Amino acid sequence: MNKGIEYQLPLYQHVTEVDYGVYSIVCNEDNSYNKNDYFREKATENQMYGVLIECFCINARKNKESASKIKSYDEMLID
Repeated sequence: MNKGIEYQLPLYQHVTEVDYGVYSIVCNEDNSYNKNDYFREKATENQMYGVLIECFCINARKNKESASKIKSYDEMLID
């Protein structure tokens, strides 16, 4: 995952002359989801290359109810 946000996306942006990139990570384990601050920090560091990257961690862990079964705001578990 680190190579993608540190090197690959900034290089693709540079070659294609795109200033804005989005890096999304689908986290299916606590270990990866708990690193979302780390990845946001890496995205911010890449601004030195003259590109802007936004990082989104998608919570795909099995610790929540299926969205189709949620019946109230309290059950949504939004951070």
